[in-house]
Amino acid sequence: MDSLYQTSITDSALNILLNMCNNSVANCNYLTVPILLPPALQCATGDVCVDCNRLVHLHNEFKHLYPAISPSLAVAANDTVQQGKNRLYEQFMNYRLGFTKTAAEYISFMSQCGTNLFNISCDTLQSIIDGLALFLTV
Repeated sequence: MDSLYQTSITDSALNILLNMCNNSVANCNYLTVPILLPPALQCATGDVCVDCNRLVHLHNEFKHLYPAISPSLAVAANDTVQQGKNRLYEQFMNYRLGFTKTAAEYISFMSQCGTNLFNISCDTLQSIIDGLALFLTV
């Protein structure tokens, strides 16, 4: 499942689901803790494979709706503002795609697409370093 759909589910979750299928409808069992099904196992979810074009389109839609918000891979443990931005981004993407992925997973996948959606360049990084150097020497 992982190699074909890039998604996974634990053996214990699969065993619980299989055991539930062995019961008749009259003996309906309710779970105390829900099992999150990966999109590959959900009915009527559409295509579970998303290509770079679809992800870029959704990223651009997010940037249009929230121009001041950018997700980031580098988030400090105490940076609740950036954590909130990442959470908004992942909720937006997950709602549109039906996944339960993190912002970091989306960013990582998009970096494999060969696009620079996050506008990070050597010039940008150098200007940050230069600005920090000025700040530290004052």
